[in-house]
Amino acid sequence: MKKLIEVLAAALVEEPDQLLVEEKKSSRSSIYTMLVAAPDAGKLIGRKGRTIKALRQVVRAVAVHQGKRVDLEVLAHGEAAGGTLRHSQDRGGAGE
Repeated sequence: MKKLIEVLAAALVEEPDQLLVEEKKSSRSSIYTMLVAAPDAGKLIGRKGRTIKALRQVVRAVAVHQGKRVDLEVLAHGEAAGGTLRHSQDRGGAGE
């Protein structure tokens, strides 16, 4: 699953070498966090969150066939202050 997310996300960003996918497992599901360069966060989220929603749909469809539950988050490295931009469906992220 992690490899699938890496391949899909790398195709969408300008700096694929800055892409890092981390997995957090719980008893019921896995949360994959995509860490990207700040300019690439907008590309992964897309207008009104359409791109991240589409990525989530693809990943969840694969997960259902494997009997798993997954979610995706996008984190952007802040350039100057070291802050981050988060987009998570549960947190009502950008454009939702």
